[in-house]
Order: sequence, then structure tokens, then C-alpha cells
Amino acid sequence: METTPNWFISDTHLGHDRILFYEPIRKAWCQDVAEMDERIVAEWNARVQPDDWVLHCGDFSFGPKETIAGFRRRLNGKILLVVGNHDRSPKVMAGVGMDVAVKRFEFTVEGRRYIARHNPASFTVEEAERADVLLHGHLHSNPISTLIDPRVRERCVCLSLERLPATPAPVSWGELTRLLPKAE
Repeated sequence: METTPNWFISDTHLGHDRILFYEPIRKAWCQDVAEMDERIVAEWNARVQPDDWVLHCGDFSFGPKETIAGFRRRLNGKILLVVGNHDRSPKVMAGVGMDVAVKRFEFTVEGRRYIARHNPASFTVEEAERADVLLHGHLHSNPISTLIDPRVRERCVCLSLERLPATPAPVSWGELTRLLPKAE
């Protein structure tokens, strides 16, 4: 697939009524899950245009398929979802409106190789040696585990919503490049 994303995010957890308990940092911009959902949708749509590609590194939404599809219909852009541990299968996620749903995504921009997964513990050393940047989510506001091989850790960039400068919206390519490890 020859798609290069314009926008990047992970772990939106739309409709997840316990995420504010697990990630109280979100309470800085919302009081409850309904307000969280509306704020994410509004901020996303203020930035993302209908033809833009958003790389979402997993944990898009909670609830029945109809709820997930409803959130998807409300968001601008084309979504390339790297399924997370709280998402359904790639087939189900494509069926509820994701433009692309995969377990892993790889792309190249200006000679730099990127690999995206949800959980940084899923990256292999071989992937780290082949890629310049490993994009992931899953961690939210938590640090990356020291149990992950340092060759993997040094290339990781977390796209969890709590870590992004545009919270609670996806970041642009320009914003992402400021978070990336320096090119060698």
C-alpha cells in the first residue's frame, strides 16, 4: 500500500468510560467521557481535512460495532488503523469504517523508514535495525519499559494522545518530526 499519513495519533479510547480513571491527565480538558469524546471529535475535525490520511496506532474506540462505526463516521479524513489490544480484528475494524486496518504498517518518507505497531513490546530488534523510527501507542502517559531492548527503545516514538503536543488531536507531519529521533 502506497499511503503516507498526514496526521498521527493513538489511544483515543472513544466511548471508554474508565479511561479517565486510568489516565487522569485527560481531566485537564474534560470532565466526563461524553465531553472527552466530543472534544476529541471537534479537535480532530478542526485539523484533519476529508482527504487527509490519519495513522492511528490503535485503541480507537470502545463499545459495540455500531458505536465504533458512529465515531468513525463523525471523524474527517481517511483512517489507517494499526489495531490495538482494545480494538477488534482488522476485518471487523475495516467493516466499521476504517479505510485500512492492519496489525503493522510500514512506510518511507524522505529516505527514512517508519514502522507502526500498537504496543512497543511487539517490535523486534530486526525491525529496529531496519527502521529509522518505530511509531506506537499503548503506553498513554507511562514510560517505555526498560525490559524492551534498547535498540528498539531508542527508535520508539509514542503517539498516545496524552503524549502529543496537540492533545487531544492528531499531530501533523511537522509536529511529529519534532518528536522524532535525529536522523543518523
